[in-house]
Amino acid sequence: MNKIVCFSAGGGQAIKNFNNTVLNNIDISKIKDFLEFDNKDYNQFSIWGMKDTNRSKCLWEKLNEGDIVLFYYRTKFISYGRIIKTDINSYLAQDIWGNVIYKYLIIMEPHKEINSHRGKFWEAFNYSNYATVNGTLIPRMDLQERIIKKYDGLENFLNYALS
Repeated sequence: MNKIVCFSAGGGQAIKNFNNTVLNNIDISKIKDFLEFDNKDYNQFSIWGMKDTNRSKCLWEKLNEGDIVLFYYRTKFISYGRIIKTDINSYLAQDIWGNVIYKYLIIMEPHKEINSHRGKFWEAFNYSNYATVNGTLIPRMDLQERIIKKYDGLENFLNYALS
């Protein structure tokens, strides 16, 4: 089952990386020397790198092709897109961000920029108004399954929650 994954674009380096490699797509020519990657559907990609920590690695290992990534900033979702591939590559991280620490890569379809308050999403997952996305958040899978059934699909839920 495809799932929802949220990343925070808050903070100095995170928002800079978000703008440089998620909103401003990376051309396939920039990554083809670093990754074995055969995708005929896209010539450009959004790329996010998770830090080289034990927590990030554990979360990164739960990501799958087809999962939907939502980026969060302050109290809003600011973009979304689908995961095409994940990879561990410190050389590409160094080339893109100038730092090998972001080696847990998420390669996504070009992201769609949005400006959607979190209210409906928060309500669906029964989050407190004080809750936030700090780093990476994968909402509880039992709740995701229930919500997907209720809305007859992940896309239908996202259309509702992000409208």
